[in-house]
Parts: sequence; C-alpha cells; structure tokens
Amino acid sequence: MTPSVPTTVGPDKAPYPTSFAHIVELITTGQPIPGIREIPNKLSEEKPSESVQSKRKKPWETQAIVAGAASAGGETL
Repeated sequence: MTPSVPTTVGPDKAPYPTSFAHIVELITTGQPIPGIREIPNKLSEEKPSESVQSKRKKPWETQAIVAGAASAGGETL
C-alpha cells in the first residue's frame, strides 16, 4: 500500500489525502465505495420471535415489594 500524500489546494480548501479525496469523489458522484457492503434499506419479512424472558419490574413495583416485606415484619434494607 502506498502512503497517501496530501494534495496541494488553494487557501480556501484544506489539504486532504488523495485517498480521502477519492472517497469524497465517489460519494458525491453516487458510485459504490470499494470495501463497503451495500445493505438493503428494508425490514425483515419474517414474523417476529416470541419473547422468552419475563418482563422486568418497574422501580416503583420493586419498592412496593420491599416496603411490603418491611411492614410485614421482615428485615429492612
């Protein structure tokens, strides 16, 4: 692989490596970039899987369980 050398441009533009300038040119012209996989922009057509885990308790539900155990004569945390 050859090292990229910054190109010299006018004072209003920053010097970019040749490889970066080439990638920018590919993007602006709508051409595919080598090494980048094209992923289709669509959702899966398969049926969603069923949930196997139980739902997590919400913070106020867990506090109610702790408070209920404390008022029933259990130890407090």
